[in-house]
Amino acid sequence: MTHTYTQLLYHLVWSTKNREPKINEEFQERLYQYLGGTFRNTGAMCIEIGGMTDHLHILARIPPKISIANLVRDTKIASTKWLQENVLRYQSFAWQEGYGAFSVSRSNIYTS
Repeated sequence: MTHTYTQLLYHLVWSTKNREPKINEEFQERLYQYLGGTFRNTGAMCIEIGGMTDHLHILARIPPKISIANLVRDTKIASTKWLQENVLRYQSFAWQEGYGAFSVSRSNIYTS
């Protein structure tokens, strides 16, 4: 459909396995950049990424053709592999099963 318009915004949250504090400042920014690239490669767009040592938050625009469940699953798999291969001391890194996904109104997005 050439005249279709959507603006589907989601707040996604997921944790490290057992909520272990494994996301440290040493590689946090690189991880966020990697996650953003993973989303872009699927056609989704990360607007903001942040979090704590044991979980992360992503504000993303996701086209309707992309399943949120598949996007999160594939992103978690790819980022786990990337961390294990590129951040050697975290060979045992894993994400916890599941995630949270919440729709967000455009009016609730603050820009600076």
